[in-house]
Amino acid sequence: MWIRGDAVSKRKQGRIYRKLVAHVTLTRPFVKWLIFFFSVSAGAIISIPGSMNSITFMLLIPFFIGAFIFSVFGQCGVRYINDFGDQDVDSLTDGDPLSHTRMIIKKQIHPYEALGVGVIIHVSGIILSYFLVNWFFALMFGLMVDLSFMYSVYPRLKKLPFTPNVMIGLGYVFLPMLAGYSIYAPALIPPLEVLVLAFLCGVFAFGASIGKDFMDMGRDKESGIRTLPVVLGEASAARVKSMLFLAPYAGVGLFTVSGFYSSIMLLSFVALIPVGFLVYKLVTLNFSRERILQWSIMLTWLTSILFGGAYRLSVS
Repeated sequence: MWIRGDAVSKRKQGRIYRKLVAHVTLTRPFVKWLIFFFSVSAGAIISIPGSMNSITFMLLIPFFIGAFIFSVFGQCGVRYINDFGDQDVDSLTDGDPLSHTRMIIKKQIHPYEALGVGVIIHVSGIILSYFLVNWFFALMFGLMVDLSFMYSVYPRLKKLPFTPNVMIGLGYVFLPMLAGYSIYAPALIPPLEVLVLAFLCGVFAFGASIGKDFMDMGRDKESGIRTLPVVLGEASAARVKSMLFLAPYAGVGLFTVSGFYSSIMLLSFVALIPVGFLVYKLVTLNFSRERILQWSIMLTWLTSILFGGAYRLSVS
């Protein structure tokens, strides 16, 4: 009897372990967690008090808490909600480099289990944001959660051209950047120049999100999701993506020339070297779809951090 009970216990432990592995796998790719992290970081850099030399570990604790909440509770919740809403698309595994993460399709996680976990994670993020950071941070996190549901579940706006890319720009960069600003800013609500800067970073993320559409083009077309590559074709969508990459830098230049920003803001233009490289690859379509997405994500980090850092120097 003892041997039989031990065998049953081991099988139960094995099922629990496989279930945990399935849940962790569903939240991948981990590289997307860093979009939230760097967006919150850019906002915090703008508002952190004192000189950069006077920053201490204790001063950084609120930032670590806020960045952790947005990166982990934000991205994990988004992945659960997205996979619940995208079961029709994810069932088309051809050309899907992330097919190994589709735990709902693989029947490792029940759809409503994923939805329930996603809701719990998102609500937990809002509550933690309110009690551990501030009400404005919680509001920005809550708005991101709303965008997540509207994008993936109802009214599933990802089926409309342009709309999903705008929502990604808002949810992954604009809102977390404003949330990051509120961590240290005494007024919490950002001034106009910070709102404009966050908007320009959001435009870059808008363009970067098209990289995902290139990768999913075949499956989206078959599922009736009208992304830019599906509507415009690969070549035209690549040109639009390239213009969206360059537009924020043109915007910073124009705002600097007009005197809205200090000339130090032009330091952010150092990021144009890798941006220009990717734009060239896009226009010539001489890049794999997976590599386009990877570069787009990394350049989104770089743009947010450099814009935020340059602005901080301009007002120091």
